[in-house]
Amino acid sequence: FFFAKGYRLSYSTMAVKAQLGLSLLRTALAADARGHEAGIYKGAAYCKSSWPSSIEDLTKTGVKAKCAMKTSESLNFASQVHSFEVNFTDGAGIPHKISISEDSDEITILVMVPELVKPSSIIHSAHKRLKFYYQGTMYSKRIIHLPASCSVAACSFKFEPSGVIHNHGIHLTVQGYELPSAGAEQLWEPLKSEFQNGRAEAIKDLEPSLIDELNRAMRLAQKKPLAVAVTKAAEAKSLSQNTDLISAYYGAIQRYRKLLVAEQSQYPELYKKRWSGQSWYCEMCNMYAKGNVCNMCNCGHPPPTEAEWQKKLHSRDWDHLSVGAIEHHVEECARATGWRPDELDSIMSKYIRDAEMHANWLTWN
Repeated sequence: FFFAKGYRLSYSTMAVKAQLGLSLLRTALAADARGHEAGIYKGAAYCKSSWPSSIEDLTKTGVKAKCAMKTSESLNFASQVHSFEVNFTDGAGIPHKISISEDSDEITILVMVPELVKPSSIIHSAHKRLKFYYQGTMYSKRIIHLPASCSVAACSFKFEPSGVIHNHGIHLTVQGYELPSAGAEQLWEPLKSEFQNGRAEAIKDLEPSLIDELNRAMRLAQKKPLAVAVTKAAEAKSLSQNTDLISAYYGAIQRYRKLLVAEQSQYPELYKKRWSGQSWYCEMCNMYAKGNVCNMCNCGHPPPTEAEWQKKLHSRDWDHLSVGAIEHHVEECARATGWRPDELDSIMSKYIRDAEMHANWLTWN
């Protein structure tokens, strides 16, 4: 009896100590992770100056502001974590990372709204957008729609505990403002310069490794290594003055173009089943079908003829497309096939999978 009682006491004491140690570890990790970082590039934050935290930081410079909208969203995360991260890019082109833990205070920052105005649709009138990326349960991107007249927005982030029907995560509040008077740009100009200068220095350090990867991909002469190398070097090429990097970049683009031309010459064999009636793709319904009509969606469309497939498959003249068009195609392929570099995929990969699942759901429903 005494042994058993002593054993239970000893076990209980050990459990309390272990729980206390785990709690301290969680607190330490959360303290390191929480906060706001701006000017993120290759994992480092280059905006070291204090960031404006409210509309008062702008109005005290003499700029007038008028509140145009306010909305709140819950960003529920996929798994049990002790720090929740949200990434987004503001209208000044500066990437941000917000890290929140259970004991974090609310974080509020003032950002420029992207200038792009989306045209009106059945659901929304003409509007601007802020896009927030996170590791969510069902979604990994949340789009906030702001009136087209908004120029700046105050974004607040705070921890939200779990409920009956949702996981815990971050409660996001966005308040958009119209600016009747000019002069807001001066608040962000020093921060933009700080980010651009820091990024330029980081790119300069990365140039040798980017050149090596581009040359290695050209020697392999395969689409995947070329797509990864080109995607990784695209931003550096646009900002760098290094002639070796620029030459290697365009050399990789040309090599990718040759592979596309060679692949196109094999299209008739690759797609033979499609125009023989065994299996073909219904352009009207965006579905694969067998037989003489598209009966999977009951539309009755006949399969394309061999001549129609030849015309479609050879509609792109890779030999004469501009470099910009090839770059766009490489980026599209890299996103669609998961060929993007790991550091670029950390935020986008789940969003891409979710978008594909949503597209498939729309197709089958």
